[in-house]
Amino acid sequence: MGKSSAALNAENPIRDKLSEKMDGRIFVKKPLKLSWGGDFEFDAVSVDGDMAGLISTSRSKTKSNHKNYGGIHKIRGDIVSLMGLENKSLFLVFSEESMFNEFKRLQEKKKIPPNILLLHIPLEGEYLVEVTKERERASKENRPETKTGM
Repeated sequence: MGKSSAALNAENPIRDKLSEKMDGRIFVKKPLKLSWGGDFEFDAVSVDGDMAGLISTSRSKTKSNHKNYGGIHKIRGDIVSLMGLENKSLFLVFSEESMFNEFKRLQEKKKIPPNILLLHIPLEGEYLVEVTKERERASKENRPETKTGM
């Protein structure tokens, strides 16, 4: 499943804040060649080409407080593409603290590579509102209808 339009829009202010954290480097969304062939579009690539990363706006738990296995597995799958880059500093940016903590825990347990920098950059303002609304809509779409009168 791809990112929602709200999540895609939220990437711009996250890239701006990332720039502040990374000594003013500018980051853009850009496809890069992978070492095994083909290419992959990364959410944040420094214009000097030295750094590449992915942005997640997902939470580690669903609205019903179940573990968000789909979101976690998507990020873990995307890490494979990160590992296909040569001579780059790699990072993952999480807007949600819960997902940031989940991946920090996975990294401490040696379940993801230690050379990937993990960053937490929270959403603010209208972007937070839009992503939250989109999550609510998606949650309602995926919730089974309850039958009454049985």
